[in-house]
Amino acid sequence: MKQKTRKDKKSNGYILVYMPNHPRAIKRGQWAGYVYEHVIVAEKMLGRSLRPNEEVHHLNMNVADNRPENLLVLEKGQHTKIHNFMRRYDLYPIFEQIATDGHIVKKCLNCDEYIVNENKKFCNKSCQKQYERMKKEEQQNNDEQDAIA
Repeated sequence: MKQKTRKDKKSNGYILVYMPNHPRAIKRGQWAGYVYEHVIVAEKMLGRSLRPNEEVHHLNMNVADNRPENLLVLEKGQHTKIHNFMRRYDLYPIFEQIATDGHIVKKCLNCDEYIVNENKKFCNKSCQKQYERMKKEEQQNNDEQDAIA
């Protein structure tokens, strides 16, 4: 009897498959025993396991699109360079669209840095704090102007 594959989708848009014996299975927490589907697809394409220094890049930036033709296996440093290059030359707007799964690339509310994680509003904590200070100051200025008027 063949065991059914369980699939789930994290809030960040990535699809996971329950494979607790896989070397890249998440070790603890809510997703313990799950593996990112793009890892499994890439390994099948390569005919081998991913090496510890390899990552999978989604060419169209849609992290739920795990078709083999959308995946590129890179060393970690190469993957980082691709994303840094896209930020530096402002190439993320090409992907500023809603994909079929609803995944969105958007900008940080404070500094306009691109964020691939659809659940975040800021690229980091310091940007969030800076934005909150700015909004608080704006509110205080508005309150003062209302008091004068």
